[in-house]
Amino acid sequence: MAIFEAKTKTASAPVVPLRPLSLTPKKADGLDLLVRAAVVQAVAYAHGMSIDRALAAIAQNHPRYGNEATQLICRAATSPATTFEEGWAAEFVVSMAADYQQLMPRSAFAQLAAQGMSLTFERGEIMVPNFTPSAAGAFIREGEPIPVVQGETTGQLLTRKKMACIIGYSREVAEGAVVTLEGLLRTRIQESTAVALDSVLLDDQPGTAFRPAGLLNGAILVTTSGGMQADLQLLAEALFVATDHHVRAPVLIVNWAQALAARLQADRSVIPLIVSPSSEAGTVIMLDAADFACASGQIPRFEISKEAAIHYEDTAPEHISDAAMATPVRSLWQTDSLGLRMILEADWCLRRPGAVAYARNVQWQR
Repeated sequence: MAIFEAKTKTASAPVVPLRPLSLTPKKADGLDLLVRAAVVQAVAYAHGMSIDRALAAIAQNHPRYGNEATQLICRAATSPATTFEEGWAAEFVVSMAADYQQLMPRSAFAQLAAQGMSLTFERGEIMVPNFTPSAAGAFIREGEPIPVVQGETTGQLLTRKKMACIIGYSREVAEGAVVTLEGLLRTRIQESTAVALDSVLLDDQPGTAFRPAGLLNGAILVTTSGGMQADLQLLAEALFVATDHHVRAPVLIVNWAQALAARLQADRSVIPLIVSPSSEAGTVIMLDAADFACASGQIPRFEISKEAAIHYEDTAPEHISDAAMATPVRSLWQTDSLGLRMILEADWCLRRPGAVAYARNVQWQR
């Protein structure tokens, strides 16, 4: 195709078309830049060209690929990136910090992360202190000694766990319209990330070395009464008991079926709703969002291959580790396809473990 033809001369800088009334071009968000980087890598890998050449070729037909932010994430490093060197990485760090709202805007995980404690891995582990409201100061009379509160070092450890997905597509897709590939990657990254994280976040499994514990692990099960008002009261009472009556930001996590019934009630503004398709229908979860703490790496990591073998088994994934028995397997090289892998490091915990109340099989009516 025209934009991928080899050139004997150095490609000139792309010409950005004039915008009416001197409007400022829209600033790309973190997900835009991640998707553009993946598209440039796919095109470069498919055609055996350098990142710079692929970026220049794409930018001729799609000027947004020629802006400074896109060049920063796609270019090969010529000197170490620092957060204080203007024009190289200083501005880039701010815009590319991991933003769950951009990667999965409708997920329960993203909404809890926005209301709770969101951290970033600097080293291998992060100690999250438990919430103990009793360890606080007190009002004293002038001149009297200040009370000494014993410090506590108990807490929970967040480690570098990772969730990942692979997108497989033919070489023809990579060589076709860049806009189509960009839209495909954006949609699949958002959908896959949201479903994968929420399915783990909302289950009742314990934490292991490779996955965090689900919110329902060790949670308090409340027997439904059949009505929304009574169920909410029972959930609130159970949560207050579990937290010793220290609740700061209560939220409900529900499926769309329960959300529809709850939002049509006159008192729907009493407690915020977090809606997730991954939440089991008929299950309602109540917790203090301020107890939720999570950590992640700076940005998702993208890698692309045209020679790997992809295992498509989804009924017995425990056999994936056995390469000799893996079936069905698709060879990217044999089928002239590409595989794009995304890995995002993430871990979470509740600062007061088990301080969650939930009910199953609720029958809320409008």
